[in-house]
Amino acid sequence: MSFSDDKENCFQCAIKGGFIKVFNYNSFENIKPISEKRSSAVLKEINENVSFEYFYKNNEVYGNNIGGSEDASSREESGDESDMEESGDESNIDESEDERDNEDYANNEYPEKFFRVVENMISIVSNEYVIQFMGVCKDPERVGRYFMVLQYVGEENLKTFLKKNTDLDWRTKVKISKYVSYGLNYIHNAGVAHCNLSTKNIVKGHGDRWLITNFGSSKSLNLTTMNKDIFDLGELFVEISIGRSIDNFNTEIRSHSIGTPIDYIDLCREVLSSSSNYCEI
Repeated sequence: MSFSDDKENCFQCAIKGGFIKVFNYNSFENIKPISEKRSSAVLKEINENVSFEYFYKNNEVYGNNIGGSEDASSREESGDESDMEESGDESNIDESEDERDNEDYANNEYPEKFFRVVENMISIVSNEYVIQFMGVCKDPERVGRYFMVLQYVGEENLKTFLKKNTDLDWRTKVKISKYVSYGLNYIHNAGVAHCNLSTKNIVKGHGDRWLITNFGSSKSLNLTTMNKDIFDLGELFVEISIGRSIDNFNTEIRSHSIGTPIDYIDLCREVLSSSSNYCEI
């Protein structure tokens, strides 16, 4: 029995045991592509928006060719990035970055990745600081394949938010940092490591809440994966403290262009002093 077969058996047992809800595709309407790997839809039974996360390039199936006649990855391969830069739309750029970060989204990697991520997501019980996993749905176009059904909270991520709001006060910066810290602490307590924590994977929830999303790279928690998450959290603190996203963290650190060090130190001290206590902000 292969690794994938073993994982699939566990997956099917989780469905039969009621640990994973399986939605009928016909229970959704107004399905619209967000990117190659995501779509939004309305779940008719509760009349609320949800999002789909695919573990393969969805535009190959549904014709969701994001960004025109060529997708971002094909433009990148051809070396023509002018359209993306001039348009000011970062969605295509972020998508190509996601593809580099998650190269195992290829079709032949679907089973291992899908079962691993679903296993991690059901370990993380619904929480106000982490995107809610609602269940799975069979893909009507691909036999034997599923996609995840997740809470939909809009498309604004922290990377875009920082770019639009360059004059945030320190109270807001500390709030955002605490929300991310709470979410990461909760994930780690569930035995899961995110392994791709960044401003583009923190999304705006209801009110002023921020949630951790995109568990495509998640793995079981161990010393190595925990250290990666903590390092990524430190980078994220820096970006929040200086009020902008850092595209090349190591380069900017070496060039001392990240801003006032004392600001970063104060932020870390304030956040870490309370991140382990789930107090009201």
